[in-house]
Amino acid sequence: MQPRLGVLWTSLVFAAIHTQYGLSLDSVAVFILAIGLGLLRRFANTTTSTICHVAYNTLVGVTVSGAWLLPAVGVEIALVLAGLMAFFTGKLGKLRTAA
Repeated sequence: MQPRLGVLWTSLVFAAIHTQYGLSLDSVAVFILAIGLGLLRRFANTTTSTICHVAYNTLVGVTVSGAWLLPAVGVEIALVLAGLMAFFTGKLGKLRTAA
């Protein structure tokens, strides 16, 4: 779907499929995750994006807590900031939408 529809539309579909209980903050989080996975798929490949999806699901399933919580949040913030910096400095290019 992504080559034809672009990152944003496929992220919306991904979030809609993964949303179980209607619109909530969880839906927004899934949408943001979908954008990240979509960009990863676009600039790396499908296998890398799938591995990251599985790793994310595993970490969520294990529930990071205790001594690991602060480092995990720190890494998450660093990744978000790096992604935003790359996006706004033009290193990632423009998001494609259907032409």
